[in-house]
Amino acid sequence: MRVVINGEEFIPVSEAARILGVSPATIRRWSRKTGLCLPCMIDQMNGYRWFKRSDVEALKDRWIRRPTVEAEIRASKQDLKAD
Repeated sequence: MRVVINGEEFIPVSEAARILGVSPATIRRWSRKTGLCLPCMIDQMNGYRWFKRSDVEALKDRWIRRPTVEAEIRASKQDLKAD
């Protein structure tokens, strides 16, 4: 299920978890404890969390690039040790 508000697409916890490859409980914890990691809108009628698809996709993109950056840092450290 998706909801569009003011042209922004919002998705439920289950879909955000599927996109990011984590459990729904992890998504809830991130939004509760670290709203900066994955901000959400909470439905006042039922308490459901809704996430902007664009925020979820942006977080996914950062995760995809992260291992590459870490690998480059490790490689540069090994190069420095070799010198």
